[in-house]
Amino acid sequence: MQRNFEFTLRLDVSESTGSTYDLIERLANAGVNDALVGIGVASRLALQFDREAESVGAEFQSAVADVQRAVPEGKLIEAVFA
Repeated sequence: MQRNFEFTLRLDVSESTGSTYDLIERLANAGVNDALVGIGVASRLALQFDREAESVGAEFQSAVADVQRAVPEGKLIEAVFA
């Protein structure tokens, strides 16, 4: 049975060479288009997800893998589950 899971990933992107908008475009091109992106803090990205899955673990791992493919230099600093 599929359920909705909400969680936020916060990343340190200080090692990135592109602008914040370049990072957002890379995320979209990698298929991470189901996250609300926050850019209010310098060198940080916050990605708020609302995804359907059978378990929160599977969906969390999927989201982290998607983000790492798009922004491999980003470092996950926090995950918050709603």
